[in-house]
Amino acid sequence: MSSYADAKCVGVLSDTHGRLDSAAARALEGVDLIVHAGDVGSERILFELQAIAPVVAVQGNMDGFFASWPLAPTAWVNVAGRRIFVTHRFDLSAGRAPGGADVVIAGHTHQSKIAWLGSTLFVNPGSASRGRSADGRSTVALVSFAADPLSAEIVELSSL
Repeated sequence: MSSYADAKCVGVLSDTHGRLDSAAARALEGVDLIVHAGDVGSERILFELQAIAPVVAVQGNMDGFFASWPLAPTAWVNVAGRRIFVTHRFDLSAGRAPGGADVVIAGHTHQSKIAWLGSTLFVNPGSASRGRSADGRSTVALVSFAADPLSAEIVELSSL
């Protein structure tokens, strides 16, 4: 499990499908860690994100094999003493998070959503790729670990 004890803000994106919009890169400037919840589309995206902050990424249903950056289907990350579970698909309607998760990050639906599952924060950043979002918006999310309780916000890229 990767650990980022001093991280205060995590940038979250998903479903880039091989295209990193410059507005997404601007929205992520200044974060301590970037989490990509799959459907990356090209490992070039991961290297572009790594120029902004360290990156944790998982494989989406549209991702193939990346020679330089192998992706696992799920990942656990420790941020500021809290455990994040990252996956591409997550059934929010099941009403429960994986045991021990303080935060669940998932993508796939192309629809941004922030919700609480009991004491677990669920974040779906939507799609960061213009024209791919189910609701027509391109979005990323920012999760703050600086306070208790945790907080998250959706950032619409057209506003940048």
